[in-house]
Amino acid sequence: MRENSLLNSSNQVHCTTLTIQEETNLCQILGKFDTSASAISLSNRLEAVVTRYNLGNRAACALLRVWLPSQLCGKLQPPVGYHKGLSADLECNWGNASDRMEELKRVMGGRDPRGANALENAKLNRGDYLIIFCSEYLTLYRSTYNCPDMSPDDNSFLYSMANKCTFVDYPTKVALRNANSYQAFVNILKDWIQDTSHDTKPQKRISEIVQNEGKARFIGKCYRCGYTGHTMKECKSSKRIINYRPFSNRKQNQKPEPNASNGEHSLPEVTLYGPLLEELRKIGKAMAEKPEELKTPPPTNPYVKQ
Repeated sequence: MRENSLLNSSNQVHCTTLTIQEETNLCQILGKFDTSASAISLSNRLEAVVTRYNLGNRAACALLRVWLPSQLCGKLQPPVGYHKGLSADLECNWGNASDRMEELKRVMGGRDPRGANALENAKLNRGDYLIIFCSEYLTLYRSTYNCPDMSPDDNSFLYSMANKCTFVDYPTKVALRNANSYQAFVNILKDWIQDTSHDTKPQKRISEIVQNEGKARFIGKCYRCGYTGHTMKECKSSKRIINYRPFSNRKQNQKPEPNASNGEHSLPEVTLYGPLLEELRKIGKAMAEKPEELKTPPPTNPYVKQ
C-alpha cells in the first residue's frame, strides 16, 4: 500500500474520510477478519492501524465496517455503525476506541460457541457430496452468526467456504474465493472434481474394465494348442501340437479317404510338406510299375567287381 495516500511527509495528518482505495489498502494491512479470534485481539489490531495512520473516529469506524463480514457489520449500532447526531462530519458523533471495542465484543459475543467450533472444524473432503456440504455449511454459517436472512451469495460466506475445500489446488481455491455467487462457486468446484476424477485409482480401474469389455473377442486358433478363442501368448495349455501350422487348408483330424483305384489311403495335406509327400508317393508308384531291368541301374564304375 502507498502510505503517501494516507500520510503526508510529517506523518501527522488527521484523516476524517477514506476513499475506497484507501479502505481496501488498509484492509489488506489488517488481513482477513478471523472470526475465531477474540474481540480484544481484533480490536487491538484495528486500533494499531488507526494509531499508525492517525485516523479519526469517523475513518476508524468506516474501516471497521469494511473489515467486518457483512453479517456482523449489519449488527453494529450507533455510534459505530451509524453516527449519533445530525451531522456525520463531526468527529464527536462517531464512536471512539472504547466504543469500537464494545461493539466488537457485542457482535462477536452473539455467536453460538458450539456452532463456531463446528464451523471451524468443517471441511470438504475428497469423496464427499458437494451439494450436501455446501447446503449444510450455509445452514451452519447462518446459525453461528445469527443471520438467517443472509444471502448465499455473500462474499464473506463464499470466502469462508472456499477455505474449507482443502484438497483442491491453489488456482482453483483462488477462483472459489473470487466467485461472485453461490451457484458459480458450486459450478467451479463441480468442474474441478469432474476433471480430476479420472486420476483416482478406482475410477482408473473401472475405465480399464470397460475398455477390456469393449474389445472384440479373438476368433482365430491358437498356434500352441489348436483351440479357438485365444492367442498363443494367452495359452495356458502345456500341450503343443507339432504338426499344426497356420497355413493348413484342411482339418487336422480329417481321416484319410480310401483310393477308388487300388483301395489305398491317400495322405491328407495337413502340413506344409503335404504336396511334397504326395509327389514322392507318385514317384514311388511309378517306379513300382516299371520293368525289373529298369529298377537296377547298370554299373558305371569299372573297378567294382560284378
